[in-house]
Amino acid sequence: MMLTKVEGPNAAGNKVYVFGVNDYRLEVPERYNVQHFVGRGAYGFVCSAVDAVTNEPVAIKKVTHLFDDAVDAKRVLREVKLLAYLNHPNILSLKDLFKSPDPVDTYNELYVVTDLMESDMDAILRSPRIRLAAGHGQYFTLQLLCALQYIHSAHVLHRDLKPGNLLTDSECNLKLGDFGLARGVGHDDTMTQYVFTRWYRPPELLLVCKHCSYSADMWAVGCLAAEMFTGKPLFPGKDYINQINLIVELLGVPDLARDLPPSTSQEAVHYLSSLPPIKGKTLEEYAPELRRRFDEATFFDGFDTELEEAIGAEGATIARPQPRPPEDYYAEFVDFIFGLLCYNPEKRRMAKESIAHAWLSDVRGPQENIGGCEAERVYCWDAEGTAFTIPQLRQLFVEEIEKFTSTRGH
Repeated sequence: MMLTKVEGPNAAGNKVYVFGVNDYRLEVPERYNVQHFVGRGAYGFVCSAVDAVTNEPVAIKKVTHLFDDAVDAKRVLREVKLLAYLNHPNILSLKDLFKSPDPVDTYNELYVVTDLMESDMDAILRSPRIRLAAGHGQYFTLQLLCALQYIHSAHVLHRDLKPGNLLTDSECNLKLGDFGLARGVGHDDTMTQYVFTRWYRPPELLLVCKHCSYSADMWAVGCLAAEMFTGKPLFPGKDYINQINLIVELLGVPDLARDLPPSTSQEAVHYLSSLPPIKGKTLEEYAPELRRRFDEATFFDGFDTELEEAIGAEGATIARPQPRPPEDYYAEFVDFIFGLLCYNPEKRRMAKESIAHAWLSDVRGPQENIGGCEAERVYCWDAEGTAFTIPQLRQLFVEEIEKFTSTRGH
């Protein structure tokens, strides 16, 4: 979409940018030179810009109709509070936060300024021109695990891991984004069975258990690590039942007493009890195309030119894995995957253990000091369970903006 109008600065010191026929209008401080329209979503739209003060590229998200719905507004507030709190190189950074210049009791728009990332894992995996090599998958997975170790140490669950929320750039850096469904540990949430896109949802949530723990995020990591090498979801369920059936096809029917939490719904227990005794498959039997990738000569190459062209890389490189037979490398990968894809949440590897796994030894360097991935303080929002009115939410956003501005010096 073309930039059609630039005005200002106005009396408030802001410049106005318009894309299209007045459809997408931003009013931002003069320090931001808006460049391009990036895309639109459920809550508004995003443009790229350059911060003239820092000379950094940034993304400016304009959240429109912010207070049309109190539940949606609270979700945006939760995400803003989390982004302001979290500080890690593999998590999207909040750079600036401001509202539209309308009065405090009537404004309905919010601007969220973050890192500008060039692509996301969904775009990469869906591109017919791209096939990630071994080093890519290892490096992306390692960075995701570092982000998860950090947020889990802060007592935060992401609860919406999927390719579109893994943001990437031309140097293969990965940042975890979209914390709209994230929660602090211990907050009661009756909607846990509806978090996570179905393909990445762990079995305990498919089976309508009431408790969501760190291990739910870890199941999704196993799904994503496999998908990076095939470009296809590991469990692409067409509906709730089909999703369970695909998991059973790989892992077999779970031991109802040993593998499932006591809070599993009676309907789920009845369905699983009705299934024939399925033993499950090896990963090679379930996903033969995944095994074949490990036999491709180019699979162990470094950063390939097609990926460079697709996301604009300039000289980025990924280290070639240490020479060893493909079957040994595949065996390490299988062990890594099945340490995450198991029915019992308590038996899944957590982020810290996964970072130390042998499969990631090729890309794990001194900077991945295991303790260095942890947060200094635990996140807590005491008002998580509060049902706010629209006037209260407006005031809470103003307070969050003032708090952010005072701590970041804007």
